[in-house]
Parts: sequence; structure tokens; C-alpha cells
Amino acid sequence: MPNLTLLGWIFVAWCIVTTVLVLLLIYRSVIGMKEDDQLFLDPAEAHFEAEQRKVITKLNQIKFYATRLGFASGVLFVATVGVAIYNSMR
Repeated sequence: MPNLTLLGWIFVAWCIVTTVLVLLLIYRSVIGMKEDDQLFLDPAEAHFEAEQRKVITKLNQIKFYATRLGFASGVLFVATVGVAIYNSMR
């Protein structure tokens, strides 16, 4: 691996975290297409309710990770800009 500076390592980390975040958001939108706002079911269609509960549970899990990755991406972006400004002022 090439000899990267601190700025290079932070930038690479930001790129990786942001890429994972974007992929997770795309995955969430694909899963979310199966979600319905309201279901009107008779007893014969009760299996649809269980399926909707699974989708909602999965979306809540993805939301947890997307929030953390979004925060990490923001912190790494600010760190990248801060190190770049510090290096330019030196």
C-alpha cells in the first residue's frame, strides 16, 4: 500500500464509510418498496400481516445502522476538511 498521509487515511476511511452508507440506503429503499401504509385484511390473509411486521423490523434495523454510518461519515468529512485546512495553513 502506498505511503499515505493522515489526510489520505482519513479520506479513504470517509470514502469507505460513505460508500457503505449509500449501499445501505439503496438496500433500505428496495426493502421499503414492500411496505404498505395500511392493510385491510380478512382472516384468510393474516400471513400478509406477519410479512409486513418482518419488513418493518428489518427497516428499523437498517435505520439504526444508517444513522450511525451517517454520523460517522459526517465526522470523517469534517476531520478531512479540518486536516486539509491545517495542512494548507502550515
